[in-house]
Amino acid sequence: MRGSSNWADVHIKNVSLKGLMAEMPNPPSRGRYIEIRRGTHILVGAVVWSRGSHFGVSLSDAIDVEGLAKGVTPANSGERRNSVRRSEKTRALVLTSPSDWRWLGKAFERVSLTLVGATLAFLAASMVFETVDSPMQVIGTYLGN
Repeated sequence: MRGSSNWADVHIKNVSLKGLMAEMPNPPSRGRYIEIRRGTHILVGAVVWSRGSHFGVSLSDAIDVEGLAKGVTPANSGERRNSVRRSEKTRALVLTSPSDWRWLGKAFERVSLTLVGATLAFLAASMVFETVDSPMQVIGTYLGN
């Protein structure tokens, strides 16, 4: 496995289509991007959790789980990946720094204020409608005769 710049041995404990759990003495911290190589397989992803010597990785590409376990060459080796650009892929939201939490707080604040504003506008429109509706019914009754 390669973290920031150096390579280290890692034990892969559990693998799924888009993630894995691994173990090593000093696991990478949450939010770090890593590269794991097993034979000709290259797995790239972000660490989404880390506890003790274990850590979980959300992989950037789906993998061939059986091929990885057997050490078989991936089916797409030698081909260019052209299906989806990396910037368009879904990424896990990993909050690691105070600025990340600030961004989430600001987003929550904006959504909350928008919902409160829309609710108040709806209530004001309902009150105006009720206020105007009663006299208009009386006027309609007199005009209808």
